Parts: sequence; C-alpha cells; structure tokens
Amino acid sequence: MQLILWDTSSDIFTEGQWFKGKIYTERCDLSPDGSRMIYFAAKYYYRGMPEMKEAGYEPTWTAISKPPYFTALTLWNQIGTWGGGGYFLDNDTVCLNTMSFPKIHPKHQPPRWLNINLDNCKHTSPQIHRMEQNGWRQSGETPSHQVKSGIGVTYEPPLTFSRTSPNAQSHLRMLERGYSFKARYGSPRLIRYTIQRVADGKEFQISDTWADWDQRGRLVYAEKGKLFTAQINEDGVQPTLLADFNPNQPTEVPPSEWATKW
Repeated sequence: MQLILWDTSSDIFTEGQWFKGKIYTERCDLSPDGSRMIYFAAKYYYRGMPEMKEAGYEPTWTAISKPPYFTALTLWNQIGTWGGGGYFLDNDTVCLNTMSFPKIHPKHQPPRWLNINLDNCKHTSPQIHRMEQNGWRQSGETPSHQVKSGIGVTYEPPLTFSRTSPNAQSHLRMLERGYSFKARYGSPRLIRYTIQRVADGKEFQISDTWADWDQRGRLVYAEKGKLFTAQINEDGVQPTLLADFNPNQPTEVPPSEWATKW
C-alpha cells in the first residue's frame, strides 16, 4: 500500500511511503487541517522476528504520522486486532479506539500538548465518527447478519448511509452489503456507492471502492487503482480521470525531516 497526499484544491498528488503489511483503513483518520494521520496497522510476520519483539514492537499497533509518510511519531502497541486506530476531535485531540489504554512505545512518546482520550471521546468506531463529521447519515432499516460459511457475512438489508450533494441535487449512497472472509487485499467490507438524482429519483452505480463529495463540491470516486471526478447528467455519471496509480511500484521512500518530529 502506498500513502499519497491529495490536495483537492489543485489536484496535485504527492506520492509518499509504501507499507508492507495491512492498514485497516476504516480505523484511520486525518486531523482537521490534514497535517496528521492516525492509523491502525499490522505486520503479522513480526511474530517470527525476535529482533522486533526485543525492540518492543508488536505485530499490531496504532500510530500517528504526517502524511504522506507512515513514519510513526507516536506509537501504541496493540494486542491483536480488537480495537486499534482512532479519530481526531480537533488538531490537538485524538480519541483512541480502545476500551483500555494501550501501551505507548518508549521511543515514540506523544508531546505534552497532545490531548488523548478526553471525556468527550465517544465510544464509536473511527469510520462512523469520520462519516458523521463529513455529513453522512445512516438511513433505512438496521440490517441482520447472515453468515455464509467459508465465504463471508451478508447484511439483509444492506447497511445504508447517504450524503446530499452541496447543491442539494443528488444523494450519494453507500451500501455496506457485508464482508468477505477471502479478501486478500484492501478492506474485506463489501461496499457499493450509488448516486441518486433528486429531480427524478434515478439511481446509478458509481464504485465498489470509495466515493464522496470533495471540498469543492465535486463528486469524486476511486475504482481499480484510479481516481475520478464526475458530472451527473441525463445519461448518468460522466467520469473524468484525475490519476491512475496502477503503474506505481513499491520502492523505499525515506521520510522528509519534517515528518520525523512533532
């Protein structure tokens, strides 16, 4: 996985570090000013590396970095994948996604001014908090779970969220249909994004990866390693390619000096 910084005001992309392991994207968040990122990560092969254990690193952890770098400024070791990650209340306040305070790595201490797990931190998932902050609202019935042995879990009906466009002419809908037991890359969640026109109620499928309204009010979405913006017209959705990241290949990217200190 590669971390890429996207300036939506200019559509300039700054390509950053690669990560060999798993990033749990639904447990990540950016600070309101975009200068910091909290993420939950796993490198399960650490279990077979005694030197990592001796250095005090566990196979799963929560960290804060400066995008587009994963380099940890502050790092909390986690035990397994129960909990992990977090979200920002403001630029100086972070809520950790945990019921018990995780152990801070001695080489990655937070600064004194960083507020952690204040009383107004809600016990909600980072994904739900992030979506609510961005204007998404849950709609429809609460789904029931149906386990399909060896395949995954399906939701009936799908868990549905929606967000109205800034011009109030369209509704963007996210349908979470369950999750797969066999997903090798990315999130195991089965997601589908659709757009519905307010004027006539017509609905069009957009992406099975990600979609949203950006700060400029544009419909933007990702699909198969590509990033698009799109216009909504009588014929549906007309995409314009913003960037294709498929040619990118993993390479070592040392962090800039400013990304190694608070």
